[in-house]
Amino acid sequence: MTAPSIVASNESTITSTTFDAINKSRMRRQKANTRERNRMHGLNRALDKLRQRVPITTQHQKLSKIETLRLA
Repeated sequence: MTAPSIVASNESTITSTTFDAINKSRMRRQKANTRERNRMHGLNRALDKLRQRVPITTQHQKLSKIETLRLA
């Protein structure tokens, strides 16, 4: 017995297995995006801590990432 078919708006047939594959792909991408977002938040927190320890000439301007690393 095959999975039930659903007719899409473009008149092609898409099986529920295809929907499962699409959902799985979306979930994997969503998890990867979350991991990357958390990685960047961690990196930014570390750079903020480093900025506090780096001597700067002006207090009004935040150092860029590359400036922070060069002065460290």
